[in-house]
Amino acid sequence: MKLTKKQMSGVRLESITKQWQNYTLGTIDLDIPDGELWTFVGPSGCGKSTILRLIAGLEEATTGNIYIGDRCVNHVPPRDRDVAMVFQNYALYPHMTVLENLSFGLKMRKIDPQTRRDRVLAVAQSLGLENLLQRKPAQLSGGQQQRVALGRAIVRQPQVFLLDEPLSNLDAQLRDSTRAELKLLHQQLQTTMIYVTHDQTEAMTLADRIVVLDQGKIQQIASPEAIYRQPINKMVATFMGNPPMNILPGVAVADGVKIGDEVLALQTPVASGQALDVGVRPEDLTFAPQELSLPITVKLTELLGAEKLVHGYVQGFPSLELLVKTKHQDPGERIYFAPDRVYLFDSTTGRRLD
Repeated sequence: MKLTKKQMSGVRLESITKQWQNYTLGTIDLDIPDGELWTFVGPSGCGKSTILRLIAGLEEATTGNIYIGDRCVNHVPPRDRDVAMVFQNYALYPHMTVLENLSFGLKMRKIDPQTRRDRVLAVAQSLGLENLLQRKPAQLSGGQQQRVALGRAIVRQPQVFLLDEPLSNLDAQLRDSTRAELKLLHQQLQTTMIYVTHDQTEAMTLADRIVVLDQGKIQQIASPEAIYRQPINKMVATFMGNPPMNILPGVAVADGVKIGDEVLALQTPVASGQALDVGVRPEDLTFAPQELSLPITVKLTELLGAEKLVHGYVQGFPSLELLVKTKHQDPGERIYFAPDRVYLFDSTTGRRLD
């Protein structure tokens, strides 16, 4: 039996807010098309999981409307929203076998036994669980338990999948392989998925669109490439990227931007004397001569396998720290970069200056 989706539905949030005594989420406006996988990223406490819980019906919005497909679900109980949620802690029934865990939701919905069996076997095969169906959760590894949790959601064939950091308890190698399995499953099912994560790699590799949040507000919604190369502000620029973007304080002058004792020949949209933040990603810095450069004092070098991570600072200014990610180049006394790889930010608002 091939895994299929009975119905595809997008998710739309209109002017959603959620207020607590000392915290406000929103206003949140989102329109997630049918069949797309969107990831929510941001620092702890930014509202990622809260939005997921609002969609699931586990929290009630203070204002605004939530739609799944064409149906407003503000007052629809969670069990009737036709969404499946996968949590960080797996939440498997310890006394049930894998087969029973996978089929329990279908049994509660009074799906006939043959259909239940067909769906469960199809999902088990797709997740590599067919040889584990008679085991109980305590007999499974963490990765196997997480695949059972994913399978229990998939077998329901819901309109929307909600995934709240489902891979965060796995080790790095298993997280990579499970992430690849999840992406393949989405390509097969073509079901709307909303994935909350603090892991930038998961966000970048899985998503059709990334939603970056901070302090309860959406900072930017865009494709992974646009988020990385066209960040709307300094928060997005520094949050997305590992290692993070270098940010150096500078001042606009007649000939460009002054950083430390050096003047970079950069065109700026601001008046001379205005403070700026200058951003450049570690992989866009090199020790091979290019158009722009800064003197650097190297503190240490870390070998990352095919690359090196060089820690240093602008010569004479220890507070102006820099990271350089390079392909086995020997560190020199200057680092070089191209003008089209430089980002200028308003030092007060954090907005990127075009």
